[in-house]
Amino acid sequence: MFLKFGSARKSLVISLAVMIGLSIPIAQFARAGMSDDEQRALFAKRHGLQPNAATQQFSTNDGHGPAPQGKATTETEVFTTQTVEPMLSLNGPSAMQAAESRYAQIVSNGGWPSVPKGAYKKGGSNKGIAALNQRLYIEGYLRPEAAQGEFAAIYTTATQDAVTRFQRNNGLAATGAVDGATLQALNVSASDRLSTIRANIPRFAEYSKDLGDRYIVVNVPAQQIEAVEGNRVY
Repeated sequence: MFLKFGSARKSLVISLAVMIGLSIPIAQFARAGMSDDEQRALFAKRHGLQPNAATQQFSTNDGHGPAPQGKATTETEVFTTQTVEPMLSLNGPSAMQAAESRYAQIVSNGGWPSVPKGAYKKGGSNKGIAALNQRLYIEGYLRPEAAQGEFAAIYTTATQDAVTRFQRNNGLAATGAVDGATLQALNVSASDRLSTIRANIPRFAEYSKDLGDRYIVVNVPAQQIEAVEGNRVY
């Protein structure tokens, strides 16, 4: 589903049902034709911010204590010096096809092990950590040497870094600690991941068409929105 505001070169709002197979209503955003300053001012007004605060990084936590562990966190940032590729791009469909091949191979090899409930602390060593390391290794978060041999059952710095990357990729608080939400995400089977990828390949192909130079993407399941110009996230 998508709506166009103005021409294809101005604004495009897309409700992208990534990671689930449901139809989701389209979110509304700033009116087309507004200047950058006007859009920032409108955003600030709606969210009770000072006008210049809309151009700075902030979080929905508002600075009042740490973000809840394990829950999805939301941050807004204006990228001025770094290049960030958009969720949707001309390369998106081919990247999804490559992901399908990779996960199909994982499934054909037996998938990955389930990670049991248990104590997961840096420096710890037990059978659960061995399963965690194997799980992360099979999906590509850990190098072989960090999941085999003497380190196979140890929660090393490499394990902690791998858990952090996994959490970030799955929209979880990137703490490096295996909490309940992280454990639940880890135990989604490889076959389920593959089914999700296959369901989204035609969506990516369709939604990546005729984006124009400036557009906005609303990824509802991931609670993520991107403003894109010149094939880079602003």
